[in-house]
Amino acid sequence: MIADGAAFGALIECCISSFQAQTERRISLWLPESFEYLILKSGVLKSEKIEQILNDTPEYVECEKYESWENFFTDILVMMTADGIEKYSKSTLNTYYLQDWIVDKIKGQLPTEIKL
Repeated sequence: MIADGAAFGALIECCISSFQAQTERRISLWLPESFEYLILKSGVLKSEKIEQILNDTPEYVECEKYESWENFFTDILVMMTADGIEKYSKSTLNTYYLQDWIVDKIKGQLPTEIKL
């Protein structure tokens, strides 16, 4: 199971209980910080600054400004793509991100246990 870690947090206890009841199944749970995090981590956007931010996120997130790291990563992605063909919007996924090579790079971030 893959879920947005920032959005899923409130439901985790209920799901863990359900998973524990499934003794005959192997269930993998992966909760990346957010979809925006996966895009940034994938290398689709080439930037040394992105790498620095991802390697030391706590040093860059202003707690007063961001309720969650998801909001932080969304802002970073929106700002870094504002003037390009890869312009990112939280409300509608730009078709740029649906290109096979980009989907493959994003899927490349998935742990081997849950690769599609």
